[in-house]
Amino acid sequence: MFFQGVLATLAVGSDLYMILTGFLCCNKTVGKKFYMSGIKVIASYVFFSLLTICVNVYLYDDYSVKNGILGIFNFSTIQYAWYIEMWIGLFILAPFLNIWYKALPSKALKKTLIAIIFIMSALPDFFNRYGLQIMPQYWENIYPLGFYFFGSFLREYRPSFKISKLLAFAILIASLNSLFSFAVSTFTSHNTYIHIIGDRNGIFMGAMACMIFLAFYQFNLKNDAGKETFKKISIRSLDIFLCSAVFDAWLYPLFLERFYINQSQFGLYYFVIVPLIFCICFTIASLKRYLFAFCEIILRKFGIDIALQAKSTSAQVITSQQKTDKSTATCS
Repeated sequence: MFFQGVLATLAVGSDLYMILTGFLCCNKTVGKKFYMSGIKVIASYVFFSLLTICVNVYLYDDYSVKNGILGIFNFSTIQYAWYIEMWIGLFILAPFLNIWYKALPSKALKKTLIAIIFIMSALPDFFNRYGLQIMPQYWENIYPLGFYFFGSFLREYRPSFKISKLLAFAILIASLNSLFSFAVSTFTSHNTYIHIIGDRNGIFMGAMACMIFLAFYQFNLKNDAGKETFKKISIRSLDIFLCSAVFDAWLYPLFLERFYINQSQFGLYYFVIVPLIFCICFTIASLKRYLFAFCEIILRKFGIDIALQAKSTSAQVITSQQKTDKSTATCS
């Protein structure tokens, strides 16, 4: 249970996506080319929503196709589609957020902006619990902007920290729930896992996501095979994310029904279920790329030149010596 709690708390992938969006898109400007690039994400979302409906129709006799189709528009068909709903607004605002950020004349003011947004979103999550509200929370959901600006700040100033220390702090934060639950169960008769560190926008989770990003954005992978592997995964990452929801909802209950006896088993089956879901989703994401490539060819024959998916994950990122205004970064 201790290590399961740590693994569960380390699920900060969406936060890392938001930081990465700011890191890669901080120089984007208002224009048709930029907004047309968003079609790739919407196309993937619609495709995997329809795939989810088909899989659910096959698995569940009482599944409503009508509700599934309507759920595409209210982002409920795919369990993880809240991210797409959030991303649409962040994507539309990105060039204007860049204008706001670049208009700040100093590094100190940019730090202040990030700190203010962090306080506005993180403190309510920490203090407003157990039926109490002692902090204003109307702006709590502004946290994607904080992550976006944090990514922009990293891109501009490229701060460097010791990776081992960052990861040690991140693991310590990820252990807080388990440590607290262990202490409570040791000294009392309360044996339930207790979640104390809050949501992804909270003081602890937000800080942990930033530490993990700081640790890995400066990591230079020199192995060509490793680079190619990460490239193949990253170019399919959104597709894997959207595809995984329906298989998570199917395989975990299947495991619980057929194999589960006690909690200690989960530690073993975790290393079976997770790789299995990943392999299934990676395969489907790869097939989707072939299908979309064919659709792009057909569209071009009719004179419609629209990119339905990312062609490359490479990004020409600036070094710490280069000026931001000379950046040639590209975002797939």
